Amino acid sequence: MDKKEKGGFFELIAEEYLKRNKYKIIERNFYTKKGEIDIIAEKNNVLIFIEVRSKKGEDIKGYETVDFKKKKNIIESAKIYLESKNLTNKKDVRFDVISINFNDEEITIEHIEDAFREE
Repeated sequence: MDKKEKGGFFELIAEEYLKRNKYKIIERNFYTKKGEIDIIAEKNNVLIFIEVRSKKGEDIKGYETVDFKKKKNIIESAKIYLESKNLTNKKDVRFDVISINFNDEEITIEHIEDAFREE
């Protein structure tokens, strides 16, 4: 499985997790010149931009790999999304990270709500 296939596989796991937890999936893999937003969802009238990260082993969690540059690119991509959908006045926006950690025996999902904000 190459990197893109692996990413898609874990995004599907994250999407199913979100659906089970009453999130409405709006869009997947929204691409801009600044990067990609893995999942855009909505719950309780909040528009949520979600970064999905996976990591094998226990040394580091997937969410720990979302650095400052990645956060900045997600925020910029979210602004482009909001403009493209005429939602620039939407106040309730959140940035989450879903971290999927796995080893040979199990997969664990950690959902970090409001993981970062525009600074």
